[in-house]
Amino acid sequence: MLGTIGRGSGQSQIAQQGFDAPARAHVLTLVRVARTPRGVHDTMTPVGVFIRQLTGIRAVAAIWVLFYHLQGPLDTLGVMSIPVVSDVIRVGRLGVDLFFALSGFILTHTYLTRLGGGLQARASLEFWWLRLARIYPVHFVMLNIAGLAIVAQTLITGDQRERPWLNVWDYIRNLLLIQEWGPHPDRGWNVVAWSLSMEWLAYLLFPILVIALFFFHRRMSTPVLVLAWFVAIAPLVLRGSLGDDPYYGSAWGSIIRVLTEFTAGAITYLIVMRLIGDDGSIRPRVERLATTVSVLMPLIVIAVQCSWAAGSRHSRRSSSPIPTPSRSPRSSTCGWYRR
Repeated sequence: MLGTIGRGSGQSQIAQQGFDAPARAHVLTLVRVARTPRGVHDTMTPVGVFIRQLTGIRAVAAIWVLFYHLQGPLDTLGVMSIPVVSDVIRVGRLGVDLFFALSGFILTHTYLTRLGGGLQARASLEFWWLRLARIYPVHFVMLNIAGLAIVAQTLITGDQRERPWLNVWDYIRNLLLIQEWGPHPDRGWNVVAWSLSMEWLAYLLFPILVIALFFFHRRMSTPVLVLAWFVAIAPLVLRGSLGDDPYYGSAWGSIIRVLTEFTAGAITYLIVMRLIGDDGSIRPRVERLATTVSVLMPLIVIAVQCSWAAGSRHSRRSSSPIPTPSRSPRSSTCGWYRR
């Protein structure tokens, strides 16, 4: 579509496509990007710089998840006894949620105009192939290494011979990256690959999702996009508020987790593009607002969590005849996490 617009008179052809004013400004920016040499957008324009900055956030998320899985060794080293630091590490699983949201954001940036005009079989197949090529080689190697290690441990030590997932069918499910799909996921062969299974599901659905995103981008006002963001994330909030599974590991929890966060990340991109100037520059007012929100939101979350934890402890003390300690050695600040 950009190629067609780029060969015409630009403004008039975009007007004929039926774009509203905010979407028209963004498409004009994309047209200018399409006319520049390959790679210029990634290194020179404000939008390109903004997208590159997200790479740093992905690195932080990866380290956060890594530390979460290294809680045992870190506890031995005494790191988990450090206040605040231990609390941050214990919720490191949230780094995966950040990855899901970033995936929706960046894929929408890359493919909104490529795939959003309508369902395209060839373009969708190419998209799926490129995504699979990024995640599958490492998944295949680690799946088999983990599987061989588990089988070897079982044969050598004789322990846990009756693992319910140690069978050919569950291995095939892991091989096809569908092990986390459904109400009863099985993470046996390579536990951490559950997130790849969810990413693959999001990739498969993205060519359909991006059509709706493209329509929203053309037709919907910014307040409606903000409302759509809240609607997209609502199932996750309800699932977390009404359930007692903090890991979302059962009853479709993982699917709710990835689809809500991936979609919310994609809609976030649409909102961000509305806040960027027609020339691709980031307005000072928007920068100030983003800085303020990024500082206030964590403080609000901490305040609400501490208030909730304090109320919960007070309720337990009032209803229990036996005094309950306010904080155990293994509990986290404000009751965020208890092992």
